[in-house]
Amino acid sequence: MDFVKNFVKQKKARTMTNKNTCILSFQGEIGAYSNLACKNYFEENLKDQYKSFLVLPCPSFQEAIEKVIIGKADIALIPIENSSAGRVTDVHRLMLECPLKIIGEHFLRIEHCLLGTHNSKLIDIKEALSHEQALAQCAKYLKAHCITPITFVDTAKAAKYISELKDKTKAAIASSLASEIYGLKIIEKNIEDDAKNTTRFVAMAKEMIIPQTSEASITTITFQLNNKVGALYKALNIFAENMINLTKIESYLDFTKSNASFYVDLEGHINNQNLQKAFEDLAKICDTLTVFGVYKASPFRKRILPV
Repeated sequence: MDFVKNFVKQKKARTMTNKNTCILSFQGEIGAYSNLACKNYFEENLKDQYKSFLVLPCPSFQEAIEKVIIGKADIALIPIENSSAGRVTDVHRLMLECPLKIIGEHFLRIEHCLLGTHNSKLIDIKEALSHEQALAQCAKYLKAHCITPITFVDTAKAAKYISELKDKTKAAIASSLASEIYGLKIIEKNIEDDAKNTTRFVAMAKEMIIPQTSEASITTITFQLNNKVGALYKALNIFAENMINLTKIESYLDFTKSNASFYVDLEGHINNQNLQKAFEDLAKICDTLTVFGVYKASPFRKRILPV
């Protein structure tokens, strides 16, 4: 099976649709961190293709993705992992079944604020509402101030709720942008436990857009292996033999099936000879092997990646 040739034949490099406005969908309310990520991603990656952009807030990650599938949005920007709290658990299984392709990535520095009513002070706050990821990223701060974390659907929606509730004993953990939008007082800034707290987003679209081979790239794949002793070792050894560095690997095991699924980010472009050889060898031992995206590495990645 010539996996790489078949892939390249089916997936030629594409450019964005030539139109004036790009619509980006995200999970959350206006003022969420994903809203800010959409703005930054457009400025860094899309302003040469589009004159402007609009955001489309959605109540769930699934709906944000579906908006692209049905043509109501061009790109879904989805948070996939955080440097402090780890993977975004709601997203990973959803992505395994997603028909969209990853066309880019964005790293957003997350600066959490404790937001309350205008008459509230830190000593008044008994409960803090926010998305579970934000609460996890501020766990030490909340414990130190004896504030009970309350899980909410997202950060901006929590801010909106606090603005309507007008209870000085309750606060939201959200962005400074959310405080401006919903008229809340910033009780304290930068309450995240890790000063380098950063979330990685992936941009997803209907069609794959393969960057120039001269650009440092990330290739994302999914594959399935028979759930036998040594199967994963053989797969990982193929990457090691071909000098391919893995920056991320996630496993998914359905106990009702005989195989396990894996999601992997690799350093390198699909036209890299070592990567092509690795894919050819991997395809021989996998039940399925799918390229989920080939995209330009974000400038946030500090070291130079092989092309």
